[in-house]
Formats: sequence, structure tokens, C-alpha cells
Amino acid sequence: MALSILFESGIQHYADAISVYADHPGQPLLAAVPAVWDETVLLEGYPGRFVTLARRSGDEWFIASICAAGGRDASIPLDFLEGTGTYQAVIYSEKAEPDEYRYRSKLPPLEVHTQSVRAEDVLHVRLKVYGGVSIHLTPVTPSNA
Repeated sequence: MALSILFESGIQHYADAISVYADHPGQPLLAAVPAVWDETVLLEGYPGRFVTLARRSGDEWFIASICAAGGRDASIPLDFLEGTGTYQAVIYSEKAEPDEYRYRSKLPPLEVHTQSVRAEDVLHVRLKVYGGVSIHLTPVTPSNA
């Protein structure tokens, strides 16, 4: 799911049968990911090891973080958010190791949770080996409130 945010192609497409996504808990995120972005911010990265990227479309932000071998604890600062408003963060993280699903025609199970965040917050997420996390941020209060 994080790859749908990380990679930009001008047309949003997913490499599997629609039946795989139909009842998946990540379906709301995949339906919300736009084909084009208004802004992109590299939050952290090291070539071949890990990357965390934030992309904005309108007043919504999408964050994706992936890592290679070894897994890692990602610290994702939200200081790129404008103003002093509150955002709802819907966080989609993997429950199983990706290798358990590598040769199956279904997506790994997800843990989905929601929390309120602000620009001064830092999200701490454990990334599994060759895993990732996707986060959808929507404003709850105006930034000038």
C-alpha cells in the first residue's frame, strides 16, 4: 500500500485483481490516493535501505515509509504540516511479515488505527523486514483556529 503513495505514474493503478482489494481494510486508503500531487516532501531516506515520503493533495497528506532488510523503527516528524490545526491520522501497518504473503494472491493483513495529530508531533512506527506503513492525514480543525 505504501508503494501507491511513494511511486508516481500519472495514472493510479494496482497490480492485482480487484477481488483482492474489495474487502481489504486498506481499500479506503487506496481509493483516496490521487494520481497527481500538489507537494512532495522527503522526510528521511537512505538509498537502498529506507525512505519516508509525505505527499499533499489539496488539504490532505499521505505518508509512506518502507524499509529493506532488517526492519527499523521509523520516527516520522509532522512539522511539514502547515499551521496549528489538528489532523486525523489513519495509520495502516502490517500485521504479518511480508514473506508470509509473497507468493499468495492476497494482501497481508493490516492493523488500522486512528489518532489525532498536530504539526509538533512525531509518529513512531515499527517497520517489519521489507515492510512499510501508510498514513492518511485529513484536517480536523482549520490551521488558523
